Amino acid sequence: MSITHCRIAFWVRCYIYSVFTWAAEALVGINVWAVWQKDQRLTISMPIAFAAFCVVSFVYMGIWLDSFELANPSSPLVHGCIVTSTSDNVNKPIIMVMIWISRLSILE
Repeated sequence: MSITHCRIAFWVRCYIYSVFTWAAEALVGINVWAVWQKDQRLTISMPIAFAAFCVVSFVYMGIWLDSFELANPSSPLVHGCIVTSTSDNVNKPIIMVMIWISRLSILE
């Protein structure tokens, strides 16, 4: 597997994980909205906040994925590639999800 293919596979894997995480959180948000009996304030504020957290999370994910340096493994028995260095920004997309979860927990 070439480094280019490895990079693409890693990007796809990370973004699919993020999309499914945010889809699950959207379902929790709909549940909280229903518990609050479809309050008009939540009808407006929750989708705006959700979209903002998603966009910021995906931007941070892209910045983090751009910082990767990959190399071919030294052993011919190892398939794929090895991450040699990356930035410490992996926690920022996770923090966006945690803020959203905290917001929903306060509302529940």
